[in-house]
Amino acid sequence: MLDDFGVRVQESVFELWLREEDWEVLEARLAPLLAEGVGEVRFYPLCRSCRQKVRRMGTQEGAPAFERPSVIIL
Repeated sequence: MLDDFGVRVQESVFELWLREEDWEVLEARLAPLLAEGVGEVRFYPLCRSCRQKVRRMGTQEGAPAFERPSVIIL
């Protein structure tokens, strides 16, 4: 499901590129899963200044070439 919004960078870590309307869609899709009491999701939004400081080494298949994530999810 999270792959619809960004890329998996580790087993349980995703980098997402979210617009304001994407938040509502993502939360609506996650809510039923989390209501079952199975795990949690943590969102770490990155401000514009912080996004400019993101550094990447190597390549990640599926990652947009010149975009920086707006949210890191663990």
